[in-house]
Amino acid sequence: MNIEIVRPQDLTPEDIARWADLQALDLSFENPFLSPYWAQAVERAQSPGKYGFKVAILREGGRAVGFLPARTGALTALPVGAPFCDYQAVVCEPGLDFDPVEIIRALGVHRFDFTSLLASQEPMARFGKDATETRLVDLPNGYAAYEAEQKSRGAKIFKRLGTSRRNAERNFGPLRFTAMSPSVEILDQLIAMKSGQLKETGKSDIFGPQWSNSMVHDLFRSEIPDFGACLFTLHVGDELAAIHLHLRNRRVLSGWLITHFEKFQSFSPGVILFQEILRWMETVGLTRLDLGAGDYQFKRAFANATQGVVSGSIGVPSPVTWMREAAYGAATIAEALPLGRFSHYPARARRRLDVIRSLH
Repeated sequence: MNIEIVRPQDLTPEDIARWADLQALDLSFENPFLSPYWAQAVERAQSPGKYGFKVAILREGGRAVGFLPARTGALTALPVGAPFCDYQAVVCEPGLDFDPVEIIRALGVHRFDFTSLLASQEPMARFGKDATETRLVDLPNGYAAYEAEQKSRGAKIFKRLGTSRRNAERNFGPLRFTAMSPSVEILDQLIAMKSGQLKETGKSDIFGPQWSNSMVHDLFRSEIPDFGACLFTLHVGDELAAIHLHLRNRRVLSGWLITHFEKFQSFSPGVILFQEILRWMETVGLTRLDLGAGDYQFKRAFANATQGVVSGSIGVPSPVTWMREAAYGAATIAEALPLGRFSHYPARARRRLDVIRSLH
């Protein structure tokens, strides 16, 4: 197997088509964060800059059999678009046998740190340190069949949403759902609200760097068929109640940025908007809504499937790799000690530093 390294912008039309074909072989690979167009959008937003953007193309007999994009520095690599990137994987032929360490060598770094790598990809996932699940809504037979099946399993969310809708309309006016809104003004409002929420909770403002705003707007303007950022809104009467921005690929819509207005919080406008989006999806050929990680009640209620992901790092033998291993080891020891809430501090500190590294 040969490994060729190219920039995302230098991918040939044939390579992009091959990448898309490999995605189509596995619905897990069809997530938009694993698309070549995602890598290209991120590179446009962050260029020129101090980091490199590379795609490792795995070839057998000259034929592309796998793709892995990364943002590279002098010593380490991160997922393209981190901390916005919800999934990582080598998009490849089913059952492909490859050596992840050789890919890292080819990228010209000592270590690749990943945050949400598909656990089903064993060659990469065996380097994972922490595991979690993302929640999915699969609609192979459309929304009506999905809702009926969920109700048969005892899901109460649909009855609650019916009550919330009636209360909202009685108190504020009729509900109005808009899919694929072209409003840049509403998009900017969403970004400002998310930025404010992050600052208020003491988290890193992922919209602070200019590149993140440029990337989101670039994805929103995308004219690539079946790829880009989709803006959804829910109005109550004449007032805006909830805003969602999700990323789509051919069959998968991936939940991304969501917010709602406190005035309407009592009737869960953001959750109602998710339901409207699920109904809309079958009209445009989308069969999966990826709700992402996070143990939220509405995600548990909507989801009818899960998908494992792992975080960790892959590296060549070097001090840079050993330092990361030591950091994971310290976190494991701390979590095993009877330190109460302090036992999670080392892992939280590492994750926060990873976000800061990704943004700057």
